[in-house]
Amino acid sequence: MERSSRWPRGRVRPEVLIAFVVVSLRLNVAREIGGELPNRDAGAMAAADRVFEILDIAGLKKRIATGEIVRPSGAHRIPSRGILV
Repeated sequence: MERSSRWPRGRVRPEVLIAFVVVSLRLNVAREIGGELPNRDAGAMAAADRVFEILDIAGLKKRIATGEIVRPSGAHRIPSRGILV
């Protein structure tokens, strides 16, 4: 049984080749972005750790009480929060 296609068997039509190349390039970009996610997450976690270290009010009060941190002479407390300004 012969095929009625004008393209011989084993050949790729140009539109199929172009579609394959476009899809391959898009998948490659997605793979590259996916590979960067662990690095971004690690940087975000490190930044969050630094923020929470700064916001550790209980630890700050303990360090002031033990004398590890000396309160500046002009500092005063915000009445509602007990934070040094």
